[in-house]
Amino acid sequence: MLGIAKTSNQMGLVYTRLRQFDQAEFFYQIAIDLPKGMVEEKTLASALREMAVINLESGDLASAMQYAKKAYITYKNKNLTSYISTTARIIGNIYRAQGNNNKAIEYYKESLSFARETGGKLYEIKSLTALAGILIGIDTNEAISLLKRSLALSTEIDDKLHMLYAYREIRIAEKLRGRIEESLRYAEEEIALTDIIQNERSEDKLALEKAHLHSYKMEIELETLREKEKRHQLELEKKNNQIEIAAQARVISELELSKNKYASIALAFLLAACLAIVLLVYRSFIASKKRNEELDYLAARDPLTNCYNRRILFEVMNRDFLDLPQIEEYCILMVDIDHFKSVNDTYGHSVGDTVLCGVAELLQANIRKSDSVACFGGEEFCIILPNTTQHNTTQHNSRASNTYS
Repeated sequence: MLGIAKTSNQMGLVYTRLRQFDQAEFFYQIAIDLPKGMVEEKTLASALREMAVINLESGDLASAMQYAKKAYITYKNKNLTSYISTTARIIGNIYRAQGNNNKAIEYYKESLSFARETGGKLYEIKSLTALAGILIGIDTNEAISLLKRSLALSTEIDDKLHMLYAYREIRIAEKLRGRIEESLRYAEEEIALTDIIQNERSEDKLALEKAHLHSYKMEIELETLREKEKRHQLELEKKNNQIEIAAQARVISELELSKNKYASIALAFLLAACLAIVLLVYRSFIASKKRNEELDYLAARDPLTNCYNRRILFEVMNRDFLDLPQIEEYCILMVDIDHFKSVNDTYGHSVGDTVLCGVAELLQANIRKSDSVACFGGEEFCIILPNTTQHNTTQHNSRASNTYS
């Protein structure tokens, strides 16, 4: 039940990021509808909190408030300060949408208090900007003070989007106070930062296009190698035919030259020539076979982790499914590296690549010869366990988890 709840929440988060709220709501509701006591309260509260966000987006403020308050109470009971800060800010957003600014300010202040308690700068930035946004026009001076604090924190962690939001809101607030020069100064900062963000996005887009172009180039080169190999095979067949013809000619020559000694000498030279041709063809065949094996190996493996790639994974599964009557049990394990993004963000992608390789080595070291490990995408791996019961798979997964720990 716990696994179903967590997976449903993860699916819901994916669809929320894609802004496919109907699908997201469906998965969150699965976690909410599971039997009470079978799911962690924190996991259930996360589903309720995200349902509140979806209902707020759709304008169903009453349902949004009901879900948010339930999540808020759970987090309060568990004293989960970061979650309390986030949920209090959501409740403040709902009150603000209802036009109840006093209650919204109350919850925004509570969100800010818990954000500071957690020590998380991003939590504090979000709480500061939410509270400042509603105070503009009510207590503009306080709003500007909060926005400047948000700007300082955003600059410290290099969060350009929140920096841009702070510049824009300070510009509006300064204009409201009649301080046009200050407003213009922040407008210039806003414009400059907007250009930086756009340039970074353009560079990211260019890098992505270059990666696509490089991938296409590699595919073309691989196809060229395959065409060369086909031509080489045709040449090899042609040489084999030539060898057969030479062998026939040798037989005829033996019959004709057996009449005298000179014919025997000529036949010996002919045999030597044929042997030389056979040796050349054999060496060419061995080299071709070696190249084919290298190409097949490169085409079947992920270049970073040396695991099978997704194409081979699906080929293996299709092959196994064609022979299902011979398979007693068939299990598949999906393996995901927890908090992998934080590893990349904290230590860099080179360390992240090292972690991926290390996990891949561990996975391949803990499987049988009949099993297969494939890189499914990003930090995800897939392990195929033919002729394995679900019970044995669970035990295998438990032992492997201990090993990886």
